[in-house]
Amino acid sequence: MAHLFLRKKSKSDPVFTTEGERYFAEKLNKLNNSWCIWHEPIIPRTNKKPDFLLVNPSIGIVLIEVKDWKKTTIKSLNTEQASLYIPSKKKVEDEENPFEQVRQAFFKIKETLQREKIILNDNNNNLKIPYGFGTFFFNLDRKYLVEKNWEKFLGLEQRKFQNILCKDEVDLLESDNQIQQRLKNFLPRFNSNPQLSEDELIDFCRAIGLPTDHINYELIDFGNFTPVPQPKLKKDFIYYNIGLDFGTTNSIISYFKQDILQAFRYGGPQGKEYISSFVAYDEDGTIIGAEARDLASDNSTKTFGNFKMNLPMTQNEAAQKFDKKYTPTQVTSDYLKKLILDKDNQYSFKNQVGKIGGIVVSVPEIWLRDPNNTGRENLRKIVRTNLGLEDELIQLVSEPVAAAAYYAWKIHQDTSDFSGNVLVCDMGGGTFDISLCRIYLDNKIKVLYYDGKGEKGLECAGVAFDRNCVRQAIKNKSEHIEETSERFQELLEKFETLKINKHNNFTSKIKEYYQSPIIHRNDTVY
Repeated sequence: MAHLFLRKKSKSDPVFTTEGERYFAEKLNKLNNSWCIWHEPIIPRTNKKPDFLLVNPSIGIVLIEVKDWKKTTIKSLNTEQASLYIPSKKKVEDEENPFEQVRQAFFKIKETLQREKIILNDNNNNLKIPYGFGTFFFNLDRKYLVEKNWEKFLGLEQRKFQNILCKDEVDLLESDNQIQQRLKNFLPRFNSNPQLSEDELIDFCRAIGLPTDHINYELIDFGNFTPVPQPKLKKDFIYYNIGLDFGTTNSIISYFKQDILQAFRYGGPQGKEYISSFVAYDEDGTIIGAEARDLASDNSTKTFGNFKMNLPMTQNEAAQKFDKKYTPTQVTSDYLKKLILDKDNQYSFKNQVGKIGGIVVSVPEIWLRDPNNTGRENLRKIVRTNLGLEDELIQLVSEPVAAAAYYAWKIHQDTSDFSGNVLVCDMGGGTFDISLCRIYLDNKIKVLYYDGKGEKGLECAGVAFDRNCVRQAIKNKSEHIEETSERFQELLEKFETLKINKHNNFTSKIKEYYQSPIIHRNDTVY
């Protein structure tokens, strides 16, 4: 029996998304134990999850996409996409051409192997074992494809239908040898006898980020077979897609590890998930986070906070206000590089977790709405050029859309799919925005209405709130403290800590006031 690794879903979800996937997995499990098969592997540097990745060290690599399309639901097909009628939604939707989809996914695998110099020939940059890709149509037969001239639409004129499997022919494949011979048709002719060593197979798994432990993948026993020995993964070979919420006062990085959403802790396992957006420069170099914030009152150290809100400045504006070594663009670049990529920083994401395969960065809605917003373009340039993540940058996404996406994902994990309107109230360190978002069943999110004070910088949100509270406390004590002084900075830090630690208590008091304003009008919150 083949070594079949099936991705775990949530407890309420089936292992397979479609009946076609289950049927095909049962067929593949008849292969001999020289085959390793992964269900829904996540391809590095993409969000693509083709249905099956098959590897045989002495035969080759095959990537297969499974489609449950029916004749009655296919409205049109071209080399780029298909139009399908979705009965549950009672409408026609477009879907990527499946052969092009799986082809692009494999090229990303090949790029990763070439970049990491894994399983390559010594004399060139080609893989040392054959590879191929194709599509299995669970509800279609060969006759239908020929009649509809799908060779042309799938771009298969030269190879005819060798890269396509249909239900009628797969039904006839019963033995290991029959299935193996059919899979070989996906592969081009090879001049030498391919063979991967055990170490090379392990390196392949590491480079592609194929989890091979029981936490990530569940071994489903269709028959009786012994699991393949589990190599221990090294983080150096794993690429992570990360989400960066780059905030005015704090930032946070999220990523999936073993199919579980994680928040990166800067400073080690006991570090904080919320990382202060603060940078300090001293004779030893660059310091970020809470340690940098603690140095804010040290006159011998250059420190910078709230620099995100100065990113929309033009180059001329920044030159007039800041030293050229400490412009908002440069400080932001130093902060993000130290946080994510710095190989000399033991607490960087790269050193603690692993390499970056893709990155999504959330920004204020106003930054995306305004076509001339300099902050958006400066941040994009920082990520692409200064950090060297041009290929990895997936997109800049507005903060309310990111919040709505997380809400929809969380609802899906706990119960079922969600569609409807969500009101996102975002009071950050520098901006205060309200956005009405529409979440659709196909995971698309649209901002229906937006209002806020994002263009006013630090005047209206969390930073201003904290400062005003400290000013009021000083006034109540009839004291005079300069806002540039060490004492004022110390009070700001204490107030922020108090606000965070007693958040639930303060929230309850505010709710009580709204329910009974007359009774609680003289109560003190802070």
